[in-house]
Amino acid sequence: MTSLIGEHDVVIAKGRGGIENQGYKEYSDLITENWEEYHNSDKNDVKAVIVATIIKSIRDRGGKFLKPASKGKDEEKKYIELKGEDLEHAVQHRMRYQTKKKGKTSGEQGQSEVNQLKELCQTLMQQIQTMQQKIQKLEENSETSQRCLHILCTEYKEQHDLKKGNSTSN
Repeated sequence: MTSLIGEHDVVIAKGRGGIENQGYKEYSDLITENWEEYHNSDKNDVKAVIVATIIKSIRDRGGKFLKPASKGKDEEKKYIELKGEDLEHAVQHRMRYQTKKKGKTSGEQGQSEVNQLKELCQTLMQQIQTMQQKIQKLEENSETSQRCLHILCTEYKEQHDLKKGNSTSN
């Protein structure tokens, strides 16, 4: 058990419990780099090699895989080193829940999708406002056209009535 986290160590914890040091960033990059090959493979032995390669890469840099042994403030926490099947399962879990886009985990990806939807909604709202303005102009033009038509019809009727009146008075 240790309370010290090295520069290249990877703290694996549920939720947002991981410490984002250099080791965690390197680990995340390795996950992202190997994601496509891992997910495109239907062979467990290929997936096992990918997981082993990620683990070896972190260890070759002097890093260890740690998980919190106790709850508490970061400076008070104790960590135990993950090894063997527990470590392999932790890396496999991360690979399963990793999404392709920008190497984000499913939670981070969900937030990214929410932001994209917000931007899309803003764009749609702007387009709706533009359409409403165009409709309003068309309605105004339509009212003007109707008034012009009414005036023309009235003038035509008056002229027709005058001609009719002149022809009946003759």
